[in-house]
Amino acid sequence: MLESDLQIQLIKAIKQQYGDDAWVFKTHDQCRVGIPDLLICFYGHFVAIELKRPMLGRNGSRQYRAATPATQWHTNETKDKQNWTDVTEMQKYNIIKINRAGGSAFAGRYFNEIMLRLEKIFQSLHLIGEAHIKQGVPAKKPNGRPPVTI
Repeated sequence: MLESDLQIQLIKAIKQQYGDDAWVFKTHDQCRVGIPDLLICFYGHFVAIELKRPMLGRNGSRQYRAATPATQWHTNETKDKQNWTDVTEMQKYNIIKINRAGGSAFAGRYFNEIMLRLEKIFQSLHLIGEAHIKQGVPAKKPNGRPPVTI
């Protein structure tokens, strides 16, 4: 699976799960270096995801490779201690800046792990509840007002 395939799969799933409540933008090669691949705004919270190509074996199973000191980096800047493998210095810099500014940013390699992390972020901000995830029930806006339609 290519990184672009993962991106398409995630955009489709996010739009299906969260509908018009989530704004999703995929960046492209002409964007500034280090900008995460997916930018999402969900009820006013900014989320950025840097996608990395899934490492899959011949039979489709995940392949984990030991990170070398040159490719592994840890930070306490995010709520979860993140293992940075194959993330460039500019990508790390932007992820840290987004988290410091109050948004949520992370790097991800596998579809299920990325979707689970998104759900955890939205739940921790009380933007969605268990019913929203399991039954597709629309979340209530944090300010209690209905969405503005133009």
